[in-house]
Amino acid sequence: MDDFACSPVFHGRGLVSNSLLLIDRVLRATGTFAVNRSSMASYFFQENGFSAQLSTFETLIQGIRLAPAGTSVSVKRKIKLTAQKVDTSMVSHDEYWALLERGAAEIAENVQAAIDSFPDAIAALTGGRDSRIVYGAILAAGRQDDVRFTTLDIGRDLEIAQGLLGHFGGRFSRDVAVIDEGFRTVRLTSLDDSLDTQISHCYFSNHNIHRIDYPARYEAGCPFTLLGGGSGEVYRSFYGTAVRKVLACSQGETADDLAMLKKWIASAAENSKADTDLLKPALEDTFTHLAGHGVSQAFASHYLNFRNKYHFGNKLQRAFKTDFMPLQSRTLLNLSRRVPAEILDHGHILSDLTEQFSADLARFEYDKPNAPDRPKHPFARRSATPRDEIACNSASYLGSPVQKPVEDQTMPSYSTPYKMHKHILDHGTSLVASLEQRDLLGLPPEYLQGKMTWLFNKKSPGLAKWYSYVRMLDHFRDS
Repeated sequence: MDDFACSPVFHGRGLVSNSLLLIDRVLRATGTFAVNRSSMASYFFQENGFSAQLSTFETLIQGIRLAPAGTSVSVKRKIKLTAQKVDTSMVSHDEYWALLERGAAEIAENVQAAIDSFPDAIAALTGGRDSRIVYGAILAAGRQDDVRFTTLDIGRDLEIAQGLLGHFGGRFSRDVAVIDEGFRTVRLTSLDDSLDTQISHCYFSNHNIHRIDYPARYEAGCPFTLLGGGSGEVYRSFYGTAVRKVLACSQGETADDLAMLKKWIASAAENSKADTDLLKPALEDTFTHLAGHGVSQAFASHYLNFRNKYHFGNKLQRAFKTDFMPLQSRTLLNLSRRVPAEILDHGHILSDLTEQFSADLARFEYDKPNAPDRPKHPFARRSATPRDEIACNSASYLGSPVQKPVEDQTMPSYSTPYKMHKHILDHGTSLVASLEQRDLLGLPPEYLQGKMTWLFNKKSPGLAKWYSYVRMLDHFRDS
């Protein structure tokens, strides 16, 4: 049973597997394969993180479903799913803090175990809230000199990380000081092989397909274990904007969660480029299973079951890198299901967790500051006015200068970011040209082509995501 849904289990039609590609091949071999066009259309429901991966319990294969988080699957004479009983009773003030403190203790244990078990441990530290909690647990344990840190070269992540390390302690790793979010260098025989490997592994559900491989020097002799902030977003409302739109759709009417969610699906589907009637069935089926405990909880459950799986779980395993997610805590998952909506919507659990480890650390600036109109914490322990945020001073970091990844000139020419982007754009363009209108779910070909060209011109890694969508349409063209 996987409480955080990081390992997918697919079932149906007498089959159980963790690989949709394997099920695809079995059903095609027996002549019984059929595509679920409603699930396929859901990839084009919205142009944001909600639709960047599989977002419905119905999968792309007709009759095959994704098992929900916290569900165990047994196979005897038939497939049986057993759902974990979830406590959704509202916590009291004292219960909130007791569960929060227990969750913080579990995170601290996870961090200690990771550092003790992996001498090559490297911790991610960015300007975000999730990695800040991991850093806080490392500081509270006095282990900042037993682990090295890495960051991203996005926005102010590097500047904030340097400021935190300079003030509280810790050093960047010389081997992986900064992870560049552009295309990785590829060691496989060709770019096509790399993309095929990634798409096959994730079956068109990976929104980070550009992460084909890490630079060759990591592969050559620097294996490492990465302590990241994965699953931290489970404890807050990642889809806050969608929650507000659902509530706005109700226009003050008293309605149950599912009725409001269906109204939002219908409204959003009208603005999609895909066929509206195709879009709705799989999404409505999914929210039928998630509704019942408030709109915020329905979206929190959706994040847990889908984006969390493909963002942090379901990794293409590498011999030189192990992902370890110390923020996964059953106690905190339970807590997040039992709090008022405003606690989820405004990220109070993450703020309180950081303060459990270091009140000062929680005051230092983040890449995205709290909204000025953030409402008061319903379970606040103190009534004092909020303290001012402390700016991070990157000059306070006295470690060795941070080296950004340097392109390996000995690698094949396709490994340069521009040529990889261009290769993907050209292949995607040829696929769109070969697809007939009936294969496109009602999507205008110029829409698909326009998105890829726009992303190419922006030098955005999102190009590879849209390329995978076109590959998906091509894969199912005769199904």
